[in-house]
Parts: sequence; C-alpha cells; structure tokens
Amino acid sequence: MKDNKLIAEFMGYIYEDDILVPEEPQYHTSWDWLIPVILEIEVKAYRLNLPQLIDVSFYDEIHEVYWAVLEFIKKYNDEKINEQVTMDNEEEIYMCSNCGAYRVESEGQHCSKRCDQEYWADMDRDER
Repeated sequence: MKDNKLIAEFMGYIYEDDILVPEEPQYHTSWDWLIPVILEIEVKAYRLNLPQLIDVSFYDEIHEVYWAVLEFIKKYNDEKINEQVTMDNEEEIYMCSNCGAYRVESEGQHCSKRCDQEYWADMDRDER
C-alpha cells in the first residue's frame, strides 16, 4: 500500500525492491503499528514547538486516525518542516522505561503506577 510506505519512510524504515524489511507495515489496520507513529509525530511537534498537528481523539476509529497521520506526514514532507529542526536548543526527551509509549520527566521513570508495578513484577519473575 502506497500510503503505508509513506508512513514507514517517515518512521525511518527502509524498503528493498518496494518491500519493507522485515515485514509489510499494517498502519491502516493495526493500532500496534499506528501508535508509534503518533508518538513520533508528538516528539517532532514538541521539538519544533508546533501546535497540535493531528485532530483526533481516543474515540476515533483507526481509519480516521490513519488518515490524520497521513495528512500530517504529507504536510510535513511538503513544507520541509523536518529541515527546520535545529540541534542547538534540542531538549532531551525521555520515554517510559517500561512501555516506552509515554513521555516522562526524567530517564528511568515510569509513566504510571501500573507501568511501575508491571516493571517490578517482571524483575521479581526474572530473579526466580
């Protein structure tokens, strides 16, 4: 799918002979594929000091979020927003050390009490 290829390239994946290595992306059907893209957009927006770029909610269907993501990436590529990033004042961004899905204030921190409990439960299992 051409649109999935556009998203994959935005995420830094490499295609060989029009095939994504190691597997074909499923951004249009899988939240597991689409959520990391939304997080990457959030990080880029934060670094560039941009306003809200995707108008979606937790209640939207995956296809609605998918099209909003595509709209952002096309605008991002067209306007060359990515060339405006400067490394001089770039702030360190930390993600949850357990799930990796949410931004936290400092390195090694967990995003929620649940993530913290899951992390320590996993550590306890590993020690046994």
